[in-house]
Parts: sequence; structure tokens; C-alpha cells
Amino acid sequence: MNERQRRFADEHIISGNVYQSAIKAGYSERYAKTDAHKIRENPSVKSYIDKRLEGLKKTTIATQSEVLEGLTAIFRQETTEEVKQLSPLTGQVVEYEKKPSITEVITAGKELLKRFPIIPIEKQLEKYELELEKLRIEVGANVEGEEEITGFIFDRSEYNE
Repeated sequence: MNERQRRFADEHIISGNVYQSAIKAGYSERYAKTDAHKIRENPSVKSYIDKRLEGLKKTTIATQSEVLEGLTAIFRQETTEEVKQLSPLTGQVVEYEKKPSITEVITAGKELLKRFPIIPIEKQLEKYELELEKLRIEVGANVEGEEEITGFIFDRSEYNE
């Protein structure tokens, strides 16, 4: 593979457009319009593109298991978020770690259930909504109540396997 073909391949990885890739690699406009597809079909160019895409996929795109692990960590409240807030007492910015809210936990649970439904998703969502409404009534619908609801859900034996 020559240098111009490599430039074509690199541009093709970026844009996916054969014509534009050929122009940027230095081919004539006439050739780009009529025969640029031949460059993409060249075995060495095709192999180079495939190898580069495979390498990019491994390092930059989350895998299915990474996504599921992330959702599970949110659902189990194993992940935290750094929050900065102005302290009314001192007037200084205070940093603290915040666990996911009940809404974020339920959203992560819904996303996981879409992928691994135990019972029909509609029934599961209905159950979650009823349980959430009941808990909101019990503890009140405020920020502190969100933490109490989350604690209550994770203290229940059916969630602690």
C-alpha cells in the first residue's frame, strides 16, 4: 500500500465517504468521481481499514459488558458522583460524594430489565411505579426522602441476594 492509499484509508475511517476521502488523499476529482471505489476494494487498503477500525473499537467504544456493569453499579449504588456546593455556614465551596438518586437507580434498573426481563417489562415497571409512589407517601417527596427511599429499597431482603 502506498502513502496516498494510506491517506485515503485514514480519511475513509473518518468520513466513510469514498469520494471525499479520495480528494483529501490527493487523487484527482475525475478519478474520485469514477474510480475511487476501486481504492476501497484494494485488499491491502481494505485490510488496513479493517485493522484500524478493530483497534479503535477496542479502545474507544464501550463494550456491552462495560455498559451493563455501569448500569449495575448505578443500580447497586456502588458508584458516586462528586458534587460541589456552596456551604451556607462558611460561604465556601464544599465537595462531597453523592450516591445515585432513587430516580437514577430506577432508571438503571429499567435499562437492565430491558436487556434481561424476568417478567414482562410492563408488569415490572408497574410494580416499580407502585412501590415508588408508596415509598414517597411514607417518607415524603423531598431530597432527603429520596435517600430514605433508596435506603429502604436496598435494605429489603428481595434486593439483597
